[in-house]
Amino acid sequence: MAIAAGSTILASDIANGLNYFGVDTGAVNAYVISPAPAITAYTKGMQFSFVTTNSNTGGSTININGFGVKNIYKNVNQVLDPGDIPANQLIEIIYDGTNFQLVSRPATLAQIFTTSGTWTKTKGSKYVVAIAIGGGGAGGAGSVNSAFQGSGGGGGALNAGIFPAEILNTITVTVGANGVGGSGAGTSGGTSSFGSLISANGGTGGGTGISAGSGAINAAGGTATGNGIAGGAGWLSAAGSSIGGGGGGAGGGTASNAGGSTGGTAGVSSIYNGAGGNGANLAVGGVGFSYGAGGAAGASDSAGGHNGGNGAGGVVVVISFF
Repeated sequence: MAIAAGSTILASDIANGLNYFGVDTGAVNAYVISPAPAITAYTKGMQFSFVTTNSNTGGSTININGFGVKNIYKNVNQVLDPGDIPANQLIEIIYDGTNFQLVSRPATLAQIFTTSGTWTKTKGSKYVVAIAIGGGGAGGAGSVNSAFQGSGGGGGALNAGIFPAEILNTITVTVGANGVGGSGAGTSGGTSSFGSLISANGGTGGGTGISAGSGAINAAGGTATGNGIAGGAGWLSAAGSSIGGGGGGAGGGTASNAGGSTGGTAGVSSIYNGAGGNGANLAVGGVGFSYGAGGAAGASDSAGGHNGGNGAGGVVVVISFF
């Protein structure tokens, strides 16, 4: 049914199954929407879909077009539990003549941790998928010689698991820090974990240049517990790939690999996989891109070595299914 601009919603619209949309502008547990065209009154059977701003922490209300605050219940007369209405999700409610009833909720809820914290189970979830990527190692520095470039840092590992929600409550989430590049070998990335259930190690830091035409031995990619996937290794003068974070590229030098090599790229194009930093031509190594990527090595020249690039930090993603 088409609705002309500036029109109102009538009881006849409700009988024809109109479900109107709004965006929440209220506060925690106090939702407010102002659909346009506006309603003229609350009428039994009215349905609204709205995008939330805040997750509820308990009993909640809604006010539509300023016609007054009404309770939102579930199962006729039950006060909402914390998390029944997640933030930034599309929710549907229907007016029963006295209160609004919650009639739909998202099928999934994803939480992305880029810093360490605590995950708390959302009531009603049936199972949970957790994905962890360790922090990327930093690239090694180039030596004071035009042919002694370093090697790129290893990428962080990727690990994932699926768990019945009934065995979970609150879980400590640890996000692996990025490796830091400097004038010597790069530091390794930190380990990411979802409690004791899954763990993904960070990538190893790249070494400094040690012999003409090459850098130190390629830095190892991170390893994971169980059947997790290792991150890509750091590279001296070539590109590589892995489903974990990609390894960093080699540094360039005037006598060898003058163009600087490209960092390893992730095996699967996804927000969960990072490409390694680009190798540098007489400059500081590139920083790893996206989660868990290794930093590139610094270049070398006769005037002095250049620092390796930082790795990228890890991530933990937790997806609840209802």
